[in-house]
Amino acid sequence: MKKFLGVLFVCLAGIVFTLADGAPLSIVRHRWQEIITESNHAALRPGSVYDILTHFEQDFGFSRPKFKYLFFDTGLGAADPIYPVFQLGYQQSWPQLVKAGFSELNRHIDHFSTGDTPEGCRIQSVYWVRHIDEFPDMYGELRAAGYSLIDISFDYYVKLRPGAQCGKHHAHELSELFDPVKSIYGYAQSFRTFADIPPELLAHYEAKVGVLKLISEKFKTSQDQWASYDDSYSLRHNSMWFYPDGFAPDHGIDTPRTQSGLRFLTQPKHLFFAAEPVLEQRFALGATLGKDGFAQVLKFLNGQPVAGFDPATEPGGDTLNIATQVSPKNFYTSGTTIEPIRDVTADVSDPGHFKLVSVILRPGEPETDVHFAAPQEIPQLRMVYQLMSPRFPGRAYEQLFIHLDFDAVDRLLPAPVRRVAIAEFLHWADALTGVRAAGGSGTDTATADFIRDSIGPRPVQTVAWSSSLTGLWVFGTLSRSYNLDRVLEAVAVVREGVNVGFYSSAFDTPLFRLAADKSVGSRKAELQSVLDDLMPTTYRDPRRHDPEALTFNRMTCAQCHQMAGRDGVHVLLNDGLDRRISTPYKATEYVFRELDRQLRRIPRLDESEPTAISGSVGRTR
Repeated sequence: MKKFLGVLFVCLAGIVFTLADGAPLSIVRHRWQEIITESNHAALRPGSVYDILTHFEQDFGFSRPKFKYLFFDTGLGAADPIYPVFQLGYQQSWPQLVKAGFSELNRHIDHFSTGDTPEGCRIQSVYWVRHIDEFPDMYGELRAAGYSLIDISFDYYVKLRPGAQCGKHHAHELSELFDPVKSIYGYAQSFRTFADIPPELLAHYEAKVGVLKLISEKFKTSQDQWASYDDSYSLRHNSMWFYPDGFAPDHGIDTPRTQSGLRFLTQPKHLFFAAEPVLEQRFALGATLGKDGFAQVLKFLNGQPVAGFDPATEPGGDTLNIATQVSPKNFYTSGTTIEPIRDVTADVSDPGHFKLVSVILRPGEPETDVHFAAPQEIPQLRMVYQLMSPRFPGRAYEQLFIHLDFDAVDRLLPAPVRRVAIAEFLHWADALTGVRAAGGSGTDTATADFIRDSIGPRPVQTVAWSSSLTGLWVFGTLSRSYNLDRVLEAVAVVREGVNVGFYSSAFDTPLFRLAADKSVGSRKAELQSVLDDLMPTTYRDPRRHDPEALTFNRMTCAQCHQMAGRDGVHVLLNDGLDRRISTPYKATEYVFRELDRQLRRIPRLDESEPTAISGSVGRTR
């Protein structure tokens, strides 16, 4: 009998433990701000700063704790994922977890996870979470600023089938005899920096060190209707591409907008001109922006947006000075290639190092101006330039872009006269669209002539630049719109009454949070509405592409780009990583949805037809 009871007890205990294995113990959602201090791969740059939004399920495990990790946001907008969105794994031991539960100061937990993708990639990750106080002689300024955790990760990508593409990541062959967990774990207790890891071992991994600051933490209660990890999981959505099935150049945003009466200019793709040799030659950056304009951009990049500027006055503390802040610890990225930045001044000071990516016709750009009582819709031509390598022909760097915006009509014309000029311009653009659709020789020249004649003698209205040369995406703007003398000058960025200074970056949103915390009533609601629109509910949240919510009169450049851009960028040269994409450029879905929004707003134009043309386009008056 005793033997029978003993066997029964063992069986019942086994059943209990079996049922309990994997049972959720707690579910928490976090928002963190993370600063990358070290990285050896192209998907993350040293110095980059971004918010991450996570759903974490701590589960019971018989021998060791288990977890399920879901990423709603990695702070890089619509970029291809920097790691799998869905991850399953375990922690090293229960003593590590229990000790950390008594105090945040005890946070010293080793995590191990695995994620498979539909492309045939497997990612095995080892990451060590440490409290910042384990490094008493490091991270002093970050500790004082409220950062509390160190996240040290080593990701190993392997191809489960030949030819598998793993997004913006290097992947090893399946046959490689290497254990990514055992090989690195001997360094878990002593690790301080990458210098502690033998270079030949570190080369197997995509590794990074990040410092985390808690923004918000919420544990699930019975009142919360949160979908579980299991309910949310999808192998397809664990793709290492943002678009698992690829995407059309215009993202399928191709409904003809015919309300204007224009015959040919009816779809967003008609407004997007990929740079052709004729356009590149006719609109080289140096000649198009001019020597003085380019010099102003360089001063801005070197910490002098205006004469006498004091960096200490910048609200976000994010003044960019590439001459003093960029070193070989920073790197250029081009696809999966990384290259230490050794002479940034020489690289960026020559306008010949920039390549035209595209020209975008924006038929009704909402513009503010000291002469306008309210924003006015002005047709513009936007030229996008990208920094190229002066050492490796054809290599496009992903760290510096310059946009030039030219008005296509005189914005200061009386409103009735301006409406006539806008209608004339759009009819002219309609005629060009017909020529481009017909194809044939001379189309590229006709396009270049159209751009030249549309701009006419007008100088550039706005110059916008975006830089991640220091790792951190920083944005700045020069404009003629905010001074009566119409001179090109640096503009402080103010949105919803929040002044973020001349430099816009990931540190804009903390300023919005601070302003919201200090506000009440409708003012608080307005600021909270902006913050809510910047918080995706899933990694591929369609709100990332919503031009009605993400507008530049509500949000800063950095906020919009980090929500909707591809790692801070909306238009760039094709890096060639995704074999499914053959166009010479990549543009975000947001770009085409905004162009579609502008097309839909064009009113019915008069019935006059443009002069018949063949191979060239000319204004009738």
